[in-house]
Amino acid sequence: MRGKQALRVVALVIIILLASRAESDAQVRVGYRSGSQAELALLTKLKRAYESAVPGAQVELVPLDSTNPQQLLEWLVTGSKADVFLLPVQTIAALKRTGALMTLAGSRWHGLEQALYNFPPGMRQAYSEERGPVGVPVTADVALFQYNESMMQNAGLPPLSRLGETWTWHDMIEVGRRVSVPEQRRYLVDIDFEFVAVYFLAHGDVIDPEGKPDLLNQFNAQFLDLASRAINEERISPPLTQQSDSSGRFRRGVLGMRRRNISQMLPGTLDRDGLQLAFEWDVVPLPLSPYTYRRPAFGEGSGLVVGQGAVVTPDLVGFLEMAASVEGQQAVARSGYAFPASPLLWEAAMLYAPGPPNNRAAFAQAIQEWTFFAFPQVSDAEVNRLVASLGAILSGNVDPEQGLRMIQITLDEIYRED
Repeated sequence: MRGKQALRVVALVIIILLASRAESDAQVRVGYRSGSQAELALLTKLKRAYESAVPGAQVELVPLDSTNPQQLLEWLVTGSKADVFLLPVQTIAALKRTGALMTLAGSRWHGLEQALYNFPPGMRQAYSEERGPVGVPVTADVALFQYNESMMQNAGLPPLSRLGETWTWHDMIEVGRRVSVPEQRRYLVDIDFEFVAVYFLAHGDVIDPEGKPDLLNQFNAQFLDLASRAINEERISPPLTQQSDSSGRFRRGVLGMRRRNISQMLPGTLDRDGLQLAFEWDVVPLPLSPYTYRRPAFGEGSGLVVGQGAVVTPDLVGFLEMAASVEGQQAVARSGYAFPASPLLWEAAMLYAPGPPNNRAAFAQAIQEWTFFAFPQVSDAEVNRLVASLGAILSGNVDPEQGLRMIQITLDEIYRED
């Protein structure tokens, strides 16, 4: 009798466990940064797309405080808060060697691995490590220019969008000559550290075969000389010391272009600062390097990763496959808050969006060479050394080749310490 009673208890426990596992299997918990309206909007679209495609599936969106890196690691390893996490590509890069991310390779991930081949090689690499993929690209982002079209018209120039895909730094300097009036502190553009440094990506591999930075090539030296002359001789840009408040100067009509990210130009993210301007405006991609005819695209964005503590279920795999699919990427685009990571959607992502900008082709033009570069952790002192060397070049105080060698020496020291 006792034996039968014990069997009944065991059977009851097994049934309860199976029922609870079946309940959890029907739900995928997706963590995102609390307070991020953009992340909530795009995940809501993905959730609805997946639940509509898979009857009975449930996706729970879990807001998380992402300000504590150690806590994020704990959640990834234990699975206590979520199974899947939407994270910036920079965060994913930092997590790769921690062991906290699940490798998405093997027979159960076969469909996902196939879907990932629709993404550019550089993007797949950004979301992979030696063992295989660790993430699914969801959004992509790069810089472009928002420009004052009225200023161009007043100078007798056609819209910059007509130059669009083919315009180079030489074209930009020529436009700057026509619209800049330095005596009135009116300039075409701020040629600052970030705008200049991104062009290293357009002049060959910035990382050598040993994984170290290598900036010493003739194109970089020539480009730094061109940027210095654009500031100090052509005067299409204010000096570095006068480049504060670029957004305010753009709004007041004394700066012809300001750098913005694609994500800031989408229907859901265009704010009063972007829409309510006293002049006509549009967007244009960054100009091509006149030495390689390549356009730099420093890649940003976000992707989905699976924590080591997650229980891998068919729904979890299916949700990631949906995110990587054309249907999932269309859902991301429909959110109005993010640009899809898949190049299959780049041409059409903005075609049917309401309102400005008019030059929708600029988005696909700007993002074509999306490239992610993971920087090592550096101290403020090391950053200041790099900025000082680049600033001396752009101010015309140091020969570009000499300054470039100074930058390279500092980078070599940083990577040795790292």
